[in-house]
Amino acid sequence: MNFQQYSDTYNQKGYKLIHLTDAKQIIQVGISNGLEDLNDWSKPEILQKRIDNQDFYSFAIQLNTTSNSIIGIITVGIEEEGRLWIEMLSINNKYRRIGLGRWLIAKIEIIARDLKLRAIFVDLDDDNDIALKFYKSAGFKNAGVIKEYYYDSSHDLFCIYIHTFSPNPACRHQTPTLVMWD
Repeated sequence: MNFQQYSDTYNQKGYKLIHLTDAKQIIQVGISNGLEDLNDWSKPEILQKRIDNQDFYSFAIQLNTTSNSIIGIITVGIEEEGRLWIEMLSINNKYRRIGLGRWLIAKIEIIARDLKLRAIFVDLDDDNDIALKFYKSAGFKNAGVIKEYYYDSSHDLFCIYIHTFSPNPACRHQTPTLVMWD
């Protein structure tokens, strides 16, 4: 499905996509949707500056009910190399496996195309099998692995990507050269 088809489907089911521009709200939403350690790696003042500079985007899925609960979020940052990097994607456990994550991916694909970025990237801990399966099912491909990424050597880090453009003169950057793993 494309973004409009997702929007039509989920709007009818009582969900709406909203653009978040307040760093403190973004962090609060991320924590309430399962990212308990978000305060450890995301500082509101730095995040707000990136939002204000239009280097960072955040979208959430809100229930169209009296509670207006936010049940999912995606945040992405623009890298100077011409990539859109997914920094956070979380859907409340109760609402997983119904396509809401793909709706958020479809939204950021539009942003990447509009900004003429070359690819969307995400990195994952090597033990995050659920996320790896999700991203691969959404069309992401293996880009490489960084062995013993963390200081304590506890995890490897997988990098995966999806192209948003084929190389053409209108793109700000050329297609990435990637080292693949089996």
